[in-house]
Parts: sequence; structure tokens; C-alpha cells
Amino acid sequence: MFQTLKKIIYKFTELLLLDVLGAKTLKFFAGLGESFILFYNFVLNLPYLYRDRKLLIEQMVIIGYNSIPLVTVTAIFTGMVSSVQAGYQLSEFGSPSMFLGATTSRAIVIELGPVLTGLIMAGRFGAS
Repeated sequence: MFQTLKKIIYKFTELLLLDVLGAKTLKFFAGLGESFILFYNFVLNLPYLYRDRKLLIEQMVIIGYNSIPLVTVTAIFTGMVSSVQAGYQLSEFGSPSMFLGATTSRAIVIELGPVLTGLIMAGRFGAS
């Protein structure tokens, strides 16, 4: 009886494993198919890119170039707040403040800068 129960448990485990593997495989190929459809639509719309190049450049200027002042002001204030906070935290440990600029700039450029820029851009153009 124990051997039959053991065989049933092994069969059940194999079926669960195959279900999980099959589901992950189907999900992978569904995503791959969606990527190919996106690429196909991109290739189909390439002729319109040349025709609407003025509109494309105009949108790039509006979204990118005209957003520089807003992103700059946000970056300046974020840097100021981060440096004050980091200076306060480092003073508790007796750490010299000569590392404050490098620490703050790395934290802003690597971690916080892209996130804040994306949020500002999304908020600015999502509201219009």
C-alpha cells in the first residue's frame, strides 16, 4: 500500500511540475508573439516616419528640450535637500564633510535623478 501511495504522489508531483513548466512556456511564447507584432507594426509604419518628420521633431522639442528648465529646478532642489540630509546624518558619525558632495551627486545621478525625471515628465504630459 505504501508503494502505491508513493507512486501516486510521484505522478501528482510530475503533473504539477509539467503544469508549471507548460504555463511558463506559454507565457514566454505569448510575450514573444506580442514583441513580434509590435515590431511588425513598427516596420509597417516606417514610411509614415519620413512623411511626418516635422511633427516628430516638433514633439521631440516639446517633450525634451522644453522640459529642461523644470527638470533642472527639480534637480537643484532635490540635490539641496539631499545634501542637507546627508550632512546631518554624516555629522552624527563624525565623518568628514569632504565626502558629502561626491556622495550626494552619486545618489542623485544614479538613484534619484532618473526616477524624478520620469515622474516629472509623466506628470507634465499626462496632465495635458
